[in-house]
Amino acid sequence: MPATTIGALAAVVALLALTGCGGSGEPQSISVATVQSPTLPTPKPVAPPPPRLGIGLTEFNPDLFVHGQTSPAFVPWRDKLEALRPRWFRLVVTWDAAAPTPTAAPSFDHPEDGCVRGLPPCAPFDGVRGRLRAIASQQRAHPGLWKLMVVFAYSPKWAAVGPHGCEHAPTEPRARAVDTEALPGYRNLIRSLLAEARADGAKVSALSPWNEPNHPSFISPQRATCDAHSPLLSPAIYTQLARAARDELKGTKTRLVLGELAGKVAPSSLAGGVAEFVRALPDDVACAGAIWSQHMYTDLPYDPNFAGPVGQLERALDDRPCTKGKPIWVTETGVGASHAGRTRSSDPAQLLQGCRAQAAALRRWSRDDRIQNVFQYEFRDAPDFPTGLADSGLTRTYPVYGLYRRASRQGKYSC
Repeated sequence: MPATTIGALAAVVALLALTGCGGSGEPQSISVATVQSPTLPTPKPVAPPPPRLGIGLTEFNPDLFVHGQTSPAFVPWRDKLEALRPRWFRLVVTWDAAAPTPTAAPSFDHPEDGCVRGLPPCAPFDGVRGRLRAIASQQRAHPGLWKLMVVFAYSPKWAAVGPHGCEHAPTEPRARAVDTEALPGYRNLIRSLLAEARADGAKVSALSPWNEPNHPSFISPQRATCDAHSPLLSPAIYTQLARAARDELKGTKTRLVLGELAGKVAPSSLAGGVAEFVRALPDDVACAGAIWSQHMYTDLPYDPNFAGPVGQLERALDDRPCTKGKPIWVTETGVGASHAGRTRSSDPAQLLQGCRAQAAALRRWSRDDRIQNVFQYEFRDAPDFPTGLADSGLTRTYPVYGLYRRASRQGKYSC
């Protein structure tokens, strides 16, 4: 404040002291204590920015992720899962369960026992509807988190082509390619699922046409002959599904995610390699995706310089002008034994080794600005594919659980 202003204020204060107020004629004194200090606003604490790399999750039992009342056996484990604060949740919807016959409308309340491959603890729930309602409860409780991505899998028998080409015996009918004549049914599946999600209060932010389209468990056969150098059949099947999904999502805010590719870095007679699959897609499909997604599990020992299928997808996308630099989500990852799917050791040293290997993978992806989100598969171990964060019986978490908790909340990748 300028000196002249200070002087003027002092003069006013002195005059008031001499003359007083209210015409009483009695002088009144003014002290520092009688002058009110200005009230300054209390600064609001600034929340730290969220980690750049988002952490997502796939899980199948809604008692493990509902926000609110759940089965008592699941409460402490639901709390542990909720503490991960996942940015995304990946929901797998199986077509054969939703529409077992061609005449009935898709239904999403197929009852499930809530076990894991028959193992307790169990708590029955009503299928996809139960999962959607649980996701909706989390979206209401935690705005900005629990964004929902949907991916479809498994053809109903009535929608699948017959056996042909190079197939591994036995091949389930649900693994076979979708027949062209069944595409209207597939489009109806998408419309029905989006309507079900709205009715259940869940917002679907992203949708992917088909799970692991380069793997024979989801599209079989991959090739007409059992020769790794023969042309892939699966890209043509996937093209039809992707076009149908693209057209159904027009006018919505749901983003199309392409890929969901199995981590096959090299072609084989039964499976398609990542690069060859991407190269075989026509421009109108490849260019339509807002995001591409890739599966990559962590093997032991882990080589931190191994770019693997994620790196292969990046290079394949960069070979086409319209997909160059496209963002990538790693929509399935996890660590268990020396190779994903094998029996997990209970040895604490190997569990810690697995955690450190997964931490190295997360650090690598966190430094790649192109990779936006990484999804752990899954929370609870499945005995035939043990890559979870807790054991099948829900008696313990593995060291990797703490890694994901720190990664999601603080962006720290350590065990």
